Amino acid sequence: MDNGYLEQYTCILKQYILTQDESYLLQLSDLGMQMVHQECPLAAIADIQQSTMNELSKNKQAEVIISIFSRASEVLATLLITYEIGLIQLTESKLRLEVIVKKKTAELELKNLKLEALNGKLETLSITDTLTHITNRRGFFSAYTREWKRAVREKNAISIIMADIDYFKQFNDTYGHVCGDHCLKRIAQELSNIALRPGDMAARYGGEEFILMLPNTDKEAALKVANHILTRVHTLKIEHLNSQVDSYVTISLGIATVTAPHFDLDYNQLIKSADQSLYIAKNNGRNRVHS
Repeated sequence: MDNGYLEQYTCILKQYILTQDESYLLQLSDLGMQMVHQECPLAAIADIQQSTMNELSKNKQAEVIISIFSRASEVLATLLITYEIGLIQLTESKLRLEVIVKKKTAELELKNLKLEALNGKLETLSITDTLTHITNRRGFFSAYTREWKRAVREKNAISIIMADIDYFKQFNDTYGHVCGDHCLKRIAQELSNIALRPGDMAARYGGEEFILMLPNTDKEAALKVANHILTRVHTLKIEHLNSQVDSYVTISLGIATVTAPHFDLDYNQLIKSADQSLYIAKNNGRNRVHS
């Protein structure tokens, strides 16, 4: 606490007692409040008042004023104590409120994080095939739209491979749908293991049909990928005695490539072209690639 406040308070108090000028009383009140704000102990203010009155008590003319001021000081001290208590209670209430606000804020942030995580899981589920656990058709088109725009912007080639399991209906009729589901899962896994580059994607297009997106991939590179898929599926050696092309499950693939995509070109046309290539591969005997 600055001693200047104490000296100023003593000086104004003396002037008030000697002159009875009420303007000094107002100054005392204001200064007293400032001293409380500056955390001046009430006992220090009371000591100043007492020592000042003791000093001036020898002045007979000041005795009556001192008596009156003593009572006024008692009232002022009570007011200051009441103010100080109220200030303490207000501070305590503010601290309690801050604790409550922090707690509620933390709870809200935690709920938001859980909600974001849940939304993320729901979004993942919405674009994931429930049987094979690879991307579904919806997820594929969402990613394909982004990659097509990137290919146009960067002027890079992009390829699509459409794939269809040969004579899959006959496989289900022979071995049952449980075995059919297992076959789909194994082939889906093989396709995922091949589509490993950033931007590459293998998805279940529908039924026994799959689709692969290969950004920054020309026709020659896409042909190598398709032939690798052909080999990998045959290597699985999933028995298919009712196939008309092999004793194991095989796959037919169609390729389409756009070497210089541009915004005027319908990106759906690339998928249609890959589907047409797949149709030709199946008509030519299946278990083959057409580009």
